Amino acid sequence: INGDDASVRSHFIGYVFQRPERQMFRPTVREEVAYGPKQLGMSESEIQEAVEEALKATQLTELAESYPPNLNRGEKQRVAIASAIAMHTQYLILDEPTSGQDSEDKEQLMELLSELHQKGMTILIISHDMDIFAEYCQRVIVIGNHTKAFDGTPEELFTKRPDLYDLGLSRPDAVALSMAAPDFPYCKSMKEFTAAMLERIGGTK
Repeated sequence: INGDDASVRSHFIGYVFQRPERQMFRPTVREEVAYGPKQLGMSESEIQEAVEEALKATQLTELAESYPPNLNRGEKQRVAIASAIAMHTQYLILDEPTSGQDSEDKEQLMELLSELHQKGMTILIISHDMDIFAEYCQRVIVIGNHTKAFDGTPEELFTKRPDLYDLGLSRPDAVALSMAAPDFPYCKSMKEFTAAMLERIGGTK
């Protein structure tokens, strides 16, 4: 198999656009999710099983007969992700997945991606959202000055790179607060920082 062929790569790599509605063209969510498996030549029973599993995994079962363009942005993203799941995608790439989302939608999306990752899917996120990288990612690659400026863990990026701001990046609030507090552990999220602070306060009573 020629891995350089885009049609071959599409069998195991899924992509979610920054505006996911641009990749949808079927009249219902169910048909949209079923399109990829049909192109792979799955049988009708395999397609039905793959679609039902994908809809359930993305909490879209109740929206299966809805018209995709009428969904909100978070739901459209889940349709695109469901389409990838139905094709048994091994790698999923998302472009700026949290831009324009409120905290609830953002948390729901990241919980879904975390579950998929735990089941063995590799998730690649293209984003300027530093909070995502700090809380959820295992590896960060930064492209700056026309080259790969960094490749390592989020903790290394946010605590050990003196040129962080020169690269146009910022330190997440949770990380900045934990670094500013004396003898405080590295905190990758505000939940972790709050828990550490409560433990510190409790320990001083």
